Amino acid sequence: MQSCATRVGDSSPAQLATRFEQLTIALEEHLHEEETFILPIAQEHVTQEEWSRMGTRGVVHTPKAVRMLLLGLLLQDATPDRRAMFLGHIPAPIRLLYKLVGQRQYHAYVTRVTAGLAP
Repeated sequence: MQSCATRVGDSSPAQLATRFEQLTIALEEHLHEEETFILPIAQEHVTQEEWSRMGTRGVVHTPKAVRMLLLGLLLQDATPDRRAMFLGHIPAPIRLLYKLVGQRQYHAYVTRVTAGLAP
């Protein structure tokens, strides 16, 4: 089996862009279904404490090296209200760390992965 890097290296930029577009479409469909069908059920059957524990568990099992990147991705398309809500659940020292270091890391990552792509 070829490694992912080899397969990507063998692809043209246009092929890779097409794959990402396909992935984006599938992800948007998935998220729409999750918000339409799963979240209403969860709201009825999962307590706030249980929901918070799931979020905490997700953070704990996310490698520290990618947490700031994931926060940037989460905040990227958030409305101002959602952004405030997300940041409101993050301890102040982590918000400061994101402001001082994480935003720069996130923007450097986005610049790196989008280099050469048409706007």
